[in-house]
Amino acid sequence: MCSLTVHRVVLLNKDSSTPVIHVGVLLDYHRIPSPFRNNDFIVKIFETAFASIQTQSDLLTGYRIQMHIRYITSPDDHFIDEGQAAIQMVNLLQLGEPKVAVLGPFWDVHLYTTAKIASNFRTIQLSPVSRSAISLRDPRMSTLYRIIQDFHQINRFRIKLMKHFGWTRAATIVTLDDLELS
Repeated sequence: MCSLTVHRVVLLNKDSSTPVIHVGVLLDYHRIPSPFRNNDFIVKIFETAFASIQTQSDLLTGYRIQMHIRYITSPDDHFIDEGQAAIQMVNLLQLGEPKVAVLGPFWDVHLYTTAKIASNFRTIQLSPVSRSAISLRDPRMSTLYRIIQDFHQINRFRIKLMKHFGWTRAATIVTLDDLELS
């Protein structure tokens, strides 16, 4: 059974005199360890980032950001449901205000499905998937942009930053999932 309503809407600036930029957030509900099942910490990260953007006088001046959050749910932690990902993505894009971008999902299988949908809707999709086999050259996923978290890519980027700015060290932030070494 699918839901036809947005699971959560967060308006980050209450000033009604400025136009709103609508951003979709698609979260893999079952992907998060059990103490954090409601994804509140990920939503808080997005809220903090958008609030920081709103305080910058040179970024999105005269606009408010509103997040529309949907969850891709599954019966258990080991069940991957591409159909549920597709339903939530289509609902996110078709219902309510037009979205300028969608953040997530994090699970590669869901990303592969939703990226093709985002491309058909001509909507930018951003995802921090780290080890995905998804090709960014695939024309079916032409609006997908990924934050590269591959250690080899990060190290090359870190070296370039250090050389450019004359730094002796640079830190990067990774999640526990990025520490899976084989």
